[in-house]
Amino acid sequence: MEVSGSNTGSVSIQAPEVPQIYPQRIGTKYRLVVPREGLFRCSETGLQFRVESPADIEIEIGSWVEFLRLLHQYRYDIVGPLFNITVKSGRVSAVYLPHYVCLRGGDVDIRTFRVAHYKDDNMILESPTSIEPFYVVLENPTFSPVGVIKLQPSPNGRRRNIPTHGIVLLYSRYKTGYTIHLYLMPHDVSLKKAVHKKETGNGFYWMDKPPRTRTIYTDRQYIVRGPEDAEINPEELELYFNVKSELYNYSEIYLEEIEDKIHLQLTCEGENTLAWQTRLRAEDLKPKAQVTQGGQHFIERHRAALIARVSNIDLILDGLLNNDILKQEQYDTVRSKGTPQERMRQLYDCVRAWGKIEKETFYHILFLHERALVTDLLCS
Repeated sequence: MEVSGSNTGSVSIQAPEVPQIYPQRIGTKYRLVVPREGLFRCSETGLQFRVESPADIEIEIGSWVEFLRLLHQYRYDIVGPLFNITVKSGRVSAVYLPHYVCLRGGDVDIRTFRVAHYKDDNMILESPTSIEPFYVVLENPTFSPVGVIKLQPSPNGRRRNIPTHGIVLLYSRYKTGYTIHLYLMPHDVSLKKAVHKKETGNGFYWMDKPPRTRTIYTDRQYIVRGPEDAEINPEELELYFNVKSELYNYSEIYLEEIEDKIHLQLTCEGENTLAWQTRLRAEDLKPKAQVTQGGQHFIERHRAALIARVSNIDLILDGLLNNDILKQEQYDTVRSKGTPQERMRQLYDCVRAWGKIEKETFYHILFLHERALVTDLLCS
C-alpha cells in the first residue's frame, strides 16, 4: 500500500445547482459527453466532473469484492462506490466521488477519509483536496479503479458508530401471498444496482417509495415493524459496509392478503427513534393475475390496447435497458421509430423472444409509468 498527498482535507459546501447530464449506456458502461467547460453531474452514477474543455468520459460501476482483503488488512471501511473511469478526450481538473458518511450525524474525523486507487494489484491512497456533505473532491486526478474509503478507529478502542446517509429499497412478488423484501443499506449506487439485478432476476419488482432514511449508524440494530398479521424475518437489520452485494441482508415480510394498505417502519433498537416509514397501498403491490388460465400474459393479451394507448414509451424503454431486458442495439432501433405507436410495435418484435422473467419485468415497468392504463385494462 502506498500513500500520496499531504492534504488532510477540508469541509466545503457543495454548489447548490450542478447541471446534470444523461449518459449513453453501452453494455455495462456509461458514456458521458460533457459539452463545455464547467462542473457537471452524471445522472446514472452521481459522479461529478469539473472539466476545462468539452470531454468524453467513460464510466463503469465496479465492485470492491476483489479488494476486500486489502481493506480488511489495513482497517479501512468502504464509504462510497468503486468506479472505473476513462477520459477519452478533454481534461478533467477535478472529480467529485460520492460518499455516504453523514458529516452532521456525529463526531466524524474527516482526516480519516482517503481516495483509493488500485494499480498493479496494489492499493494507492490519496488524501482528498476537500470534503463535501456528499462528495470527496480530488483535484488533478489520475484514474484507475477509484473510490472513497475511511480509516477505522484503533483496534484497541471501541469502534465508533459511523453516521450514514441510508436508503430503504422495497421489492415485492405475489404467489400464494404477498412477499416483500426490505433492504436497509448505504446510499450507494453500486449496491442498489446489484440488489436490483438480483431481485428482478428472481421475479420481484421494485416499489417506488421514498427511499431516504434519517441518519443511520453502523453497529446499531434497526427493528422492522409491520401489520400484526405479517410474518417478518428477520425482525432486526444492521447496516453493513464491507460486504459482498449479493450477500447483503434483507428482511422478508409475508402477508396472505392486503385489503387496503399497510404501514412499514424502521426504528432504532434501544432508542425507539423512527428511522424510516412508508405506507403501501394494495395498488402499489403486484396485482394477483397477470397470466390467464390459458397461459397468456398481460402484455400479450392487451397488445393492441398497449400499442394504441401507451404514451410514456421513452421512460419504459429506459427501464427495459437499465434492467438488461433490451440490448443497446434493440433500444436504439425502437427509439429510431417516429410515433409512440410505431415504437411500441417495434418493441413487440422483441417481446416475442422473451421468457417469463422478461415479460414480468416489462409488466412492472408498465405499471410504474402507465399505472392508470394498466389498472383500466386489468378491470376491463
